Amino acid sequence: MRKWNMKKAFVSLGFSALASAACFPLEALAQLTVVNPSGSYPLIPTDTPPAPYQAILGSGSFASTIIDALNPLQFFGVGYLLLEQPGGPQPAPPFPVKNAAIYKAGLPIAPATVSYHAPEWASVETSVPGVLTTLLLVPFSISCTYLFPPAVLTPGDYRMNLTDGTNALSFVAFSLASAPPPPAIKIDSVGASCVVSWPTNTAIGWITLQNSADLKNWQTIGVFSISGGSVTNTPDASQRFFRLRQGF
Repeated sequence: MRKWNMKKAFVSLGFSALASAACFPLEALAQLTVVNPSGSYPLIPTDTPPAPYQAILGSGSFASTIIDALNPLQFFGVGYLLLEQPGGPQPAPPFPVKNAAIYKAGLPIAPATVSYHAPEWASVETSVPGVLTTLLLVPFSISCTYLFPPAVLTPGDYRMNLTDGTNALSFVAFSLASAPPPPAIKIDSVGASCVVSWPTNTAIGWITLQNSADLKNWQTIGVFSISGGSVTNTPDASQRFFRLRQGF
């Protein structure tokens, strides 16, 4: 019978994996989850809407709800500047939103890119039945990708704010909380095969099972429900390590 070269379980970069005596800094074990990761939000100015636009509406979502050393904080938002033009379509006034950033405790921690798109016009009925007016809609989009420094991204409340140089407009409010631990990985030798499994636990979502021969280069075996699973492998003569990575 071929002997399977295997070691004890370890945790690497915040993911449960199979193990060696390798030591990783505690910061690398941190993992966060986004609370209320998507939704639609009105922009509420702290003062008055940036003139001459009467309203700004938008929505935002996160590309990944798990944030850690391998999964950056990725936010994407879209919205419209709104202006009523009773006299019909007119050229768009200057766009007021100059920049955006993610804030925590009133301090910016990550810049975001704001892009404007071609203005659109829409005819809508006013409060007077049968009387139409024209709305100018200026679409915009926001994107932010921020790598995970555990000293900066910690549990707490955050905001994505837009500014026109004077007013701060809250685009999205969200929170980061400590993520539940991923399932513990287990390996059993069954005949000439090894069975990699993980039990059901309280964590939810999806996990990626990966293997490596050198703990540096990892290959994905598959994506599975985090609620529990099992994969049977036929090992070769080389040593092989396994780990569970939360998310895709």
